[in-house]
Amino acid sequence: MSNKIRMTQQQNLSIEKAMELYIRKAKVRNLSEDTLRTYQCHFNIFIRYINKETPISDVTSECLDGFIIYLRSTSKANEITINTYLRTMRAFLYFCMDCGYLEQYKIVMPKVEKKVKETYTDQELERLMKKPNINKCSFTEYRIWVFENYLLGTGNRLSSALNVRVKDIDFDSASILIRKTKNGKQQIIPSPILFPIV
Repeated sequence: MSNKIRMTQQQNLSIEKAMELYIRKAKVRNLSEDTLRTYQCHFNIFIRYINKETPISDVTSECLDGFIIYLRSTSKANEITINTYLRTMRAFLYFCMDCGYLEQYKIVMPKVEKKVKETYTDQELERLMKKPNINKCSFTEYRIWVFENYLLGTGNRLSSALNVRVKDIDFDSASILIRKTKNGKQQIIPSPILFPIV
């Protein structure tokens, strides 16, 4: 098969087929299930704008411009969320360019004004972290207080915290084995919060 014929076949791939190949490559790289679900979710949003049978070679920079306008006019997503969708699509399209499915072009992300997130005041934190009366509070109230202390003391992501098991906690050394992390590498972290809770 000549290089010309192979290139034509590659460029005639549908967006859907190209995304399947991209997801397959992500699985080979051993990316997390959460990441794969995010890719699929963002891809589903993209194909609401453009037909999934469209040849990948038709996805130009003008097409992405149209996608941005589409998101701004039809969704309640803010600019930061839109940029998140675009980052996923940029990674996918650069993959397609590297594989020869798509002509090379530069994808420029729109500028986004990052707002400072509103945080709790000292008074709100004090109320939130106040230890409940163990003799009177419900189990749910006490459990929430313990979990709040855990998150504050470790800085873990929610997904990491929810995957901690009793066997992962070493009370003798006041440390916790974190099995689920964003980069896939397990960690052992010191945990001073173990002392006040037990």
